Amino acid sequence: ALHFLVEWNEVERKFAVTCQDRTLQRRGDASGSRAGLFSNTRLRGLHAQLSGFHPELVPFFPELTCFSEPSVWELLFSGATQHDERDPQADAVCRWLERYLSRAVDACGRRIVLDALFSSTEEEEEEEEDASEYCENLQELRSRAARDAVTRARDRLGDRCLRYETLGPKRVSELETELNQWRRRGEEATHSIQELTAEYFKESACALTGMLKQMEQDRKRFGSASWALATPRVENLKLLLAKETLQHMRAREMCLKRRRDTVHQQMSGVPEAEGVCVLSELELQYYDTQLQLHDCRLEILRNQELLIHTRMLSMRREIRELQEQVVYYDTCQDPQELQDVEVCLSPAHSELESQLKHLEKQRGEISSRRAYLRNQRVRVGSGVCDASFLLLHERSRVRCVQALCSHARVQHQASPSHRSELQQRHHAAQLVSNPLLPRQPHHPTAAAH
Repeated sequence: ALHFLVEWNEVERKFAVTCQDRTLQRRGDASGSRAGLFSNTRLRGLHAQLSGFHPELVPFFPELTCFSEPSVWELLFSGATQHDERDPQADAVCRWLERYLSRAVDACGRRIVLDALFSSTEEEEEEEEDASEYCENLQELRSRAARDAVTRARDRLGDRCLRYETLGPKRVSELETELNQWRRRGEEATHSIQELTAEYFKESACALTGMLKQMEQDRKRFGSASWALATPRVENLKLLLAKETLQHMRAREMCLKRRRDTVHQQMSGVPEAEGVCVLSELELQYYDTQLQLHDCRLEILRNQELLIHTRMLSMRREIRELQEQVVYYDTCQDPQELQDVEVCLSPAHSELESQLKHLEKQRGEISSRRAYLRNQRVRVGSGVCDASFLLLHERSRVRCVQALCSHARVQHQASPSHRSELQQRHHAAQLVSNPLLPRQPHHPTAAAH
């Protein structure tokens, strides 16, 4: 804590200000005391500086107009009577200044007040130390803001926990149901976006296909020279059609992947009580979706190959145009000189040749990938056939079991003579359907009985 003592020095016509650090004095350290002489002009400057930090200090500064600095004649002819008259007023002003300085320390801080008062006696301090006292570290400012935000969040969380102190199982189940509902809505929104994307690219591809067909029909109405002007437009339409079809196939691939994952989840959640028939049907759906997915991927590769082929045709046309350009040379007297002329390819021609080789390499890679996907599709097709056979076999077995159950029920309700007749008819029907079964001997006596 800082304690200020202010007294009026009549000889110097200035205020003597002493600052004592009570904390250091209790420890026995005398370095905490500072003193200085201040004129009323300097005190007004100090007040202007401190009031700039805190305007609330303006009404607490005393009036010091009667304590102006003396002139030369006043110093020579000053009398004791004048000193005795101003002594009570000076004491009141000194006490007022003590209270003002204490308020300034509370408002602005001890460091600012001490530097404003005794800065002339501490000019030997380093500028870096002063800057570190006045300027705040940016990292510390951010850390403080982060700590304040964490504290506020912790307080809000504490209030929320106090508000919902006991979340019973009913509330937990309600929140879980709401979470599952929102998750299902998000998945449905994603699926709708995928389907709309596929539909959009399908419509745009259909529109470009119609434009391309119309241009192919218009080709018959023009000659080859006139149609050559429209060749770049046709190539551009083919490129756009391949790109839109490629986007449509990719969007359809996402939809098929989603459908396949849905069927896979249904297969993993089939209970044992429903039997093999439901599982076989889901397996058939899974293989069917996988087959459509392979068809979609093959269509994607086909469109990529078509896109590359269209670009290659465009580049070859540009190369042919560059080769057909007429080049004029200087006249020569000897025909042998024409053989010595080197035909240099232009940079554009070399660039087109390199791009054409790169596209041919990409087309070869796509062809190998298409062959691999065809083999995969054949395997999936065999899986579909196996699943179909198992499903048909299971359904026929279920129908046979149902027929046997109904036959046993009817046989149980019939008379003994009628029951034997039904058995013979059933055995005859089995012999007709499957001739490999052993034939039972016919006993007329048993039949008569």
